[in-house]
Amino acid sequence: MRRSVPLHYTDYGYGLHEVKLAFQDTLFRWIPYFKDFALSWDNIPDGRDWQFEFANDAFAYHCALAAMLFVALDIRDERHDHHQTRQMVSLWRRAADLVLRGDYYPLLPGDRSVRGWVLRQFDLPEEGRGFVQAIRHRDCPEPEKTIALRTIAPDAQYRLDDPETRRSFQISGEDLLHLGITFSLPPRGAAIWFYERVE
Repeated sequence: MRRSVPLHYTDYGYGLHEVKLAFQDTLFRWIPYFKDFALSWDNIPDGRDWQFEFANDAFAYHCALAAMLFVALDIRDERHDHHQTRQMVSLWRRAADLVLRGDYYPLLPGDRSVRGWVLRQFDLPEEGRGFVQAIRHRDCPEPEKTIALRTIAPDAQYRLDDPETRRSFQISGEDLLHLGITFSLPPRGAAIWFYERVE
């Protein structure tokens, strides 16, 4: 497995978020270096072909957060939000090394429906850093979710930051392990908190 790169782990579901996230869960456990596509087939503007003209949005990038990212847009097409693409590619660049080298923890049982949450953590314990990501599917009735993190040093302090909202705060490892982080997201919403041990 160290000598291969799954560029196409399937020919089904590139733009179906609940499907691709289930595939990712399996691959993160076994072959962390794979490619994913930032596509949304559930959010295509009127008059565009769902299969060949892809609607990119922040949610699509969150659902494509693999070690290798395929942006999947025509840079000549001014209808795309290229500013958003640059922001999300910057977020991906920060996460990619953690996805590739970090330990993977699915924080909730797998759910292939559009009514659930996906919560996952990538952690580099030797460096005291990682991230936790939350994804709320479009038909999920729960507006928020609180989740405790794994492999955190209880006697340490951690700095967390969200590059999309530019929020940051400091919290004890004890609180991260026992109280956790609460994500409040709209339907079809996602967020990521990067963390780093500071003392």
